[in-house]
Amino acid sequence: MQYSYSLNVLATHVVGSELKTNFDIPAGIIKEISVSFPGGCNRQIHVQIYKGATLLFPQGAGQDYCENQNVVKFPTYYEIDTNPTTFAVWCWGVGCSYPHKVILLVNHAYWDEPS
Repeated sequence: MQYSYSLNVLATHVVGSELKTNFDIPAGIIKEISVSFPGGCNRQIHVQIYKGATLLFPQGAGQDYCENQNVVKFPTYYEIDTNPTTFAVWCWGVGCSYPHKVILLVNHAYWDEPS
């Protein structure tokens, strides 16, 4: 199963005023996270994914994804025991003068799906 989230990052979404969007994923396994950055954002849009107060993707304190006209794919094996589990994606811009649309894709498998 793949879950898709379209995130409209405005020029006003800056550090301290990030776009914070919650999303629920059912119990199972997150197999891959993909973040699609539009052309023209020139690495000015930044993305992090949290579970509660814990930064999950990318892994590493203070890190974030940022690209230009590229898809960042992060293969993982993240088990979700609680149904559903709420995650949050944080997006912000640095030096942006117009909105940018970022697409988050979560590739998920239920526990009983064949690999």
